[in-house]
Amino acid sequence: MKNNKHNVFLEFELPGFKRDEIDIKIDDDKITIEAKADHEKEVLERNFESHEETSQDFFYTTTLPPVKKHEAEIEFYGGNLEITIPKK
Repeated sequence: MKNNKHNVFLEFELPGFKRDEIDIKIDDDKITIEAKADHEKEVLERNFESHEETSQDFFYTTTLPPVKKHEAEIEFYGGNLEITIPKK
């Protein structure tokens, strides 16, 4: 987490997650980020069959200075999550 006089910035690398698998909750003094992904892969070859299931979990929480939670900007692209929250 970084911050300056006006904003709080958070950046995370979350490869393997889709945006709808990430839950972000911002309160006046805390942010919580949770992500869960379950993936299934099935391989069918001539004489071989394989079924693979994987699960990924991510959890992060930290306290924040007083922020304007309704003005938070959230960007997610290429597995990178960037959050900018203006301070009160």
